[in-house]
Amino acid sequence: MTAGSSPDTGKSDLKGFVIPITQPPIVEIDTEATAAYIRLRDTKVVATKPYGSEKGLVMLDFDANENVVGIEVVGQQEFSIRELIKQIPVKTSDAVLNATRYVAARSSTGLISPITFRRSLFTFCVFSLDSFGTTFPR
Repeated sequence: MTAGSSPDTGKSDLKGFVIPITQPPIVEIDTEATAAYIRLRDTKVVATKPYGSEKGLVMLDFDANENVVGIEVVGQQEFSIRELIKQIPVKTSDAVLNATRYVAARSSTGLISPITFRRSLFTFCVFSLDSFGTTFPR
């Protein structure tokens, strides 16, 4: 099954690729931040890149071999895996998606989830630039 596609919005140079999801993902949900993190592999993230999306903010996390290991989706109201991947070109099967696990987003310290922190930082940067009269592409 191939789900979703995202138009080139100028935010990313990742056009034309498809993310394979071969193992059941873990979806970490942060309803307070209206965000979800789709964990595809439990490995070290070495780079994060934005992916152009019409709805909300999508960030892709990569490992050292340039494999997508996680997908962060901010600005969602619906957190089912099928709804989350509508914005992203993925190749997977119904069996893999049906085995998705859902958990609450929490940090190891219990203070603030990584998703909430990243969204707060992004919001701060946007409003800081706006307050100085700098235009920021949205």
